[in-house]
Amino acid sequence: MHTSERDLPGPAGPIRVRFHRAATTAPGAPAICFLHGGGWAVGDLDGHDPPCRVLAQDTGAVVMAVDYRLAPEHPYPAAIDDCVAAYAWLAGHSGELGLDVPPIQAIIQIMPGVFAIVHYLRLARVNCVNF
Repeated sequence: MHTSERDLPGPAGPIRVRFHRAATTAPGAPAICFLHGGGWAVGDLDGHDPPCRVLAQDTGAVVMAVDYRLAPEHPYPAAIDDCVAAYAWLAGHSGELGLDVPPIQAIIQIMPGVFAIVHYLRLARVNCVNF
């Protein structure tokens, strides 16, 4: 398993992300943008590292986990803004990462119904997804 981290440009400063790529991942692999659970208030890259590694190993995809800003220090919509920015960055830089994009799959553990709706509507607004 190859794991690396980097900071992406975000709406209020850098967004830390962690990439997981299995040793057997082929060039042109699909991408998964992993948005950890925690109700927008708890969670981080380390706490969700094991499931991201399993996901990368079992799917052959490159998994990008996003360490978005958390409440209450960063109230709504900070988490969504960071997640949309990270997803858009991944879509725009897939070539340099050797990924097959589109499509990018987003795995969302955060208040799934509300977050998924808002997240995808925002992505549509910045032309990252089509419905």
